[in-house]
This record gives sequence, structure tokens and C-alpha cells, in this order.
Amino acid sequence: MTDQLTITDNPEARRYEARIGDQLAGWVDYGKVRNRLVAIHTEVLPEFGGRGIGTALVRHVIAE
Repeated sequence: MTDQLTITDNPEARRYEARIGDQLAGWVDYGKVRNRLVAIHTEVLPEFGGRGIGTALVRHVIAE
């Protein structure tokens, strides 16, 4: 995985977004049940596949 990866919350879209530089590389949609965050769907764009981005997104959500 590249060290340029950043993961930020986009609460309006209810998802965490992974970016490499300024390019959207993937995201994880989430919902909230009581006070818990629930990951619903994770997607990585094909051109960014194989770099561990999906794993980084899920780990980020688990850590929240």
C-alpha cells in the first residue's frame, strides 16, 4: 500500500473515502445502529486494486 493513502469521513454520503493524492480510490458505506458504526459495503476502483486499500478501509472502520 502506498503512503499517500488518506482515509476521511464523508458524513453527508455516509461513507469513508480512501484517496491516493486527490484521486478517489475506494470507499466503505456505513450506517449507524444505536452508537455503533456498521460497514455495509466496501468498494475499491479497479485501477487501485491489489494495493490493500480495501483492507485499510475496513481496519479504519473497525478502529472507529
